[in-house]
Amino acid sequence: MKLLALESFCIGNGVDVDRGQVYSRGDVQGREDIVMGRAVVLDDSTPVTSVGAAIDYMPGFDSGGSYPALNYSAANISTGPLIYPDAAWTAASAALPARFFPANNIWNRDISTMPVHASSATWVATTCDTGCVGLHPGWYPNLWGMRYNIVDGDTPGHLIRKTGTQYPGSHDGLVSAFPFTKDTLLQLGTPDSEAFMIWPSENKLWEMYNAHWNNGDPSANACVIWDLTINNLRSTGGRPQGISSADEAGLPIFPGLCRWDEVLSGSINHALRFECEHGHIDPGTFLWPARHAASNVVNGDDGHTSKPSAPPMGARARLRADYNISTFRAQTQVILLALKKYGMFLADHGEDWDMTGTADGAWNKSVINDLFKVPISAFDFIDESSLIIDPDSAECVQP
Repeated sequence: MKLLALESFCIGNGVDVDRGQVYSRGDVQGREDIVMGRAVVLDDSTPVTSVGAAIDYMPGFDSGGSYPALNYSAANISTGPLIYPDAAWTAASAALPARFFPANNIWNRDISTMPVHASSATWVATTCDTGCVGLHPGWYPNLWGMRYNIVDGDTPGHLIRKTGTQYPGSHDGLVSAFPFTKDTLLQLGTPDSEAFMIWPSENKLWEMYNAHWNNGDPSANACVIWDLTINNLRSTGGRPQGISSADEAGLPIFPGLCRWDEVLSGSINHALRFECEHGHIDPGTFLWPARHAASNVVNGDDGHTSKPSAPPMGARARLRADYNISTFRAQTQVILLALKKYGMFLADHGEDWDMTGTADGAWNKSVINDLFKVPISAFDFIDESSLIIDPDSAECVQP
């Protein structure tokens, strides 16, 4: 008898059961340290797309020595493909553009051989001066992270009322209709309520920060339209602090998300994005391709005060080439290889070294949990100033 995992879970001692993989029932039965999970029973000859009786592994660590019960329940039997059961996610991810922005855009540039920034050691030390140790993946299936909407010419458009104090120039929704409706999926897990609408055939991306439908009176703090066929950066409007977007750094958000569909494809061919707390971002400046400096904070909500010894918005961190990733599962290595080849941009305030990704229900939770194990000491900040062709363009020097 075998088990097919419907979701990822831990059976202790560093052993993870991965969603979609088949395990011997003896591997997991009788373990007192099972955390949680669901699986289906398979006969040895049963194809993995078939379903038997479902099993729930009861949550909790039982230190008393009694083993968690195995509950058979017809109500938990799933149908259809078991590894990726979310048909809506499958359709949406398949519709996404193969690449965001032109091939010569800095988001798509291999920076694995770029030199380490002169301030790298100071920046890394400053971002960890309150004790952060490893990466903080800020997404989880159906609980936290970004959701997105595939739209087309039939999606109703609306002008968006501006709210909040985002700088002028960060709100395209006053003059251009946004395909934002009462059914638009919003970010999960935080009050930021960010929205992403993508029209693949037209190569358009709409991003909104603090978006609300308001019973037909839609509003947002910031609304930005991105043409995915060009390299234009947002105008700074002559402001020393620059112009933000739906992201504080004035950059697009969605192209830098960690997405499960790309992990499944075997490669991520663009930079990712991450955040740091207020006190760990230099408020005085920003680095290309960012267009906006962080706000200066004194004893902010996170208890921190801005430090000039911290990295500025737009700083690009890269996982060191000598960091050994061979012990990680293959799907986690896809993300870590991208961090070595493309790195990630510091783009907003948040948890320290908080990577962002999509909240797709298909994510393998074990892959997300793996990222917590990657130490910040394994990263450098790079100097990519030699790649600038025009400071107002994201086009960059090619290898």
